[in-house]
Amino acid sequence: MKIKQTYELPFKRRYKGKTDYRARLALVKSGLPRVVLRFTSNRAIAELIKYEAKGDKVLAYATTNDIVKLGWKHSKKNTPACYLLGYMIGKLSAKVKVKEAVLDLGLHKSSSRVGAFIKGMTDAGLQVPHSEDIIPDEKRIKGEHIINAAKSIKNKNQFSKAKPDNIAKDFEEIKKKISGV
Repeated sequence: MKIKQTYELPFKRRYKGKTDYRARLALVKSGLPRVVLRFTSNRAIAELIKYEAKGDKVLAYATTNDIVKLGWKHSKKNTPACYLLGYMIGKLSAKVKVKEAVLDLGLHKSSSRVGAFIKGMTDAGLQVPHSEDIIPDEKRIKGEHIINAAKSIKNKNQFSKAKPDNIAKDFEEIKKKISGV
């Protein structure tokens, strides 16, 4: 005779601390596509996802590696790179005819990088509900804080890929290239 188990384990992703199902359900119930932003150890990933009963459908996908292919020589996870990633996802959303979306950060907390990402999306024309308090100032988005930090650092080898003095100029060039895409 089979006896019913009295204790049921929660979903695997829940007990591993990878997914908050209540928060995800609230985002799905909004009826809007979700912009999912995730950070790995060396890059940022953004996806525009639409819920469907069969499974989520990815409408647009971009990483900071795509920005590197356009000529970005600096860090792939800093504030200017996250702005450019948001700008790229905003432009890609126009191609798939999405005008409004909600941001899905998962279990991560918001930061200036997330604020720059949101600013990039809104500058590209994608409407994302957010608070203006999270958006960093324009100087930080263009990377001027990195230039100031580089001036005070004695060991210049920390910036091995590109000179941080050029970050503002490189930022504008990549933004123009994304606008043309």
